Amino acid sequence: MIDEHREAQPLLKPSAAPQFLNRWLSRLMAGNPLYLGSAGLLLYGINALTTDPRFVGAEYSMLQFNFCALVIYELILVITAIALARRKVWSDALLLIGLANLFVIIPFSLISRASYLSTHLALTMCLCGAAITIVKFWALKKYIPNLNLPRRLLWFGSLLLLVNSSIPMWFKAMAGHPEQIENHLGIICFLVIPILAGLGKFLPQPGTTSSSPEQKTWIPLVLYLGWIAVTAWHVLGVGYASGFAWSFSLLVPTAWAIAWVLYLRRTDFTPVISNAWSQSLISAPLLIPLLANNEPWMLLVLSGVNLIAYVCRFIFLEHSRSALVLMLASVTIFIGGLPMPWVNQAIPGIVRLEWIVCSVFLCYFWLVFRSCDPRVGFAVAVSVAFIGSLCLHQLGADAVQVGLVFLLIHSVGWDDKAHRGSGVLRTAAGLAWVLQSWFSVTNSEMNSQWLINSLAVVLMVYCGIRMIRARSWVLGSIPVYGIAVLAAYPALKVSQQFNKASPGFSAIAASFVLFALGSLVAFRKAQRKAA
Repeated sequence: MIDEHREAQPLLKPSAAPQFLNRWLSRLMAGNPLYLGSAGLLLYGINALTTDPRFVGAEYSMLQFNFCALVIYELILVITAIALARRKVWSDALLLIGLANLFVIIPFSLISRASYLSTHLALTMCLCGAAITIVKFWALKKYIPNLNLPRRLLWFGSLLLLVNSSIPMWFKAMAGHPEQIENHLGIICFLVIPILAGLGKFLPQPGTTSSSPEQKTWIPLVLYLGWIAVTAWHVLGVGYASGFAWSFSLLVPTAWAIAWVLYLRRTDFTPVISNAWSQSLISAPLLIPLLANNEPWMLLVLSGVNLIAYVCRFIFLEHSRSALVLMLASVTIFIGGLPMPWVNQAIPGIVRLEWIVCSVFLCYFWLVFRSCDPRVGFAVAVSVAFIGSLCLHQLGADAVQVGLVFLLIHSVGWDDKAHRGSGVLRTAAGLAWVLQSWFSVTNSEMNSQWLINSLAVVLMVYCGIRMIRARSWVLGSIPVYGIAVLAAYPALKVSQQFNKASPGFSAIAASFVLFALGSLVAFRKAQRKAA
């Protein structure tokens, strides 16, 4: 009976599915996608009419029709937004205000086309577009008095309006000079628009948080960044119409500037922002320059500015692990983005991928010194040797020496009592380094001599710094390995001279060397007994 009762129970209540659909439908309609679809269809229709081959020869009339359609649609947007705001339908009203804000700049794309047909028509359209814009914002301020439209935002908007209205005439004057168009377009995309985007940082800071929808603190910033985005597309459209083959990399500086503004003004959206969102926002400006990989100079400049910003942030604002990682990432991107002709002057024959791998290791491998575990040091030393021999072909076997010296430097911080076998690993690394160095010297590999001596000097300097900081003049046998490597070349020269002399001199010299080694072993025994 129990089983029959269970089988009789429906798996899903009849009203559950309709409730689920109703909930998602209500969320969808709260954003009113019909308005978005309407705006999209209008833009698509204007573009279709502009490019329709059936209207070839009627461009003058078609531009007038399209411009009038845009103006009428803008007025309808503002009037409807005001009507909805007075009825407290704020979700739809704010959506329409946002669309009206974007449509402020869009008519200037038609003015760019008109400038090539008739200067009189282009000037008339400019004046009409500016007048309509002034009327729109006057109406919004008058009939929605509490709408968050600060005066500074309107001044910045006027500056953008001036830029958009002057660009068509400016590029028309350069018609027939593709080099000038390319140079000016690069200046506008790389300097002018990013600087204008940076003005968003100087919008009035939000005061007390208001629960009223029309007083939301994010409204000025969103409106202004919308103008910036449409301006960038307008400039690229003018360049395309002038015969310039533009690429999306020209938008990278603007996107980079917008990302920084969003991070700096993140409290406009919420007074208390989560750490995850904050880290996502601060990471965006770091990664955006990578999109300009086909423009090395752009990547170099943007990553260089990032490097300065992240270093200052780590030193003066946030001395945390995440800030350190971001700072190192900025260094990695800057070094990895250096022009290959510069890199090849220092390391001939290296390619971009190999240099990127080396940059990552140069910037991050030293973090291993935060660990005193010999296993970590050994793993990183093997990785350094392997990647060095793989990427830097001219190093060859010398990459193994780099890994051995790194392991010896890391071993200075080991605790031999806490990790069994660490002393054996240190001794094996030191002896292997000394033997390989002597082998390279005795085989007259003079190309490796500078690297051998450099590594020995680095090891000795590091040991000296550690002894000064620890106020202890004993670091075991590690400095001895450095001295032995530095003595390899002089010892080779001395041995060559002894080979020409009597064997008695060699025997006497060897006796002193053996005595010194015996004394070293004896003093080591005394230190062990004292410990």
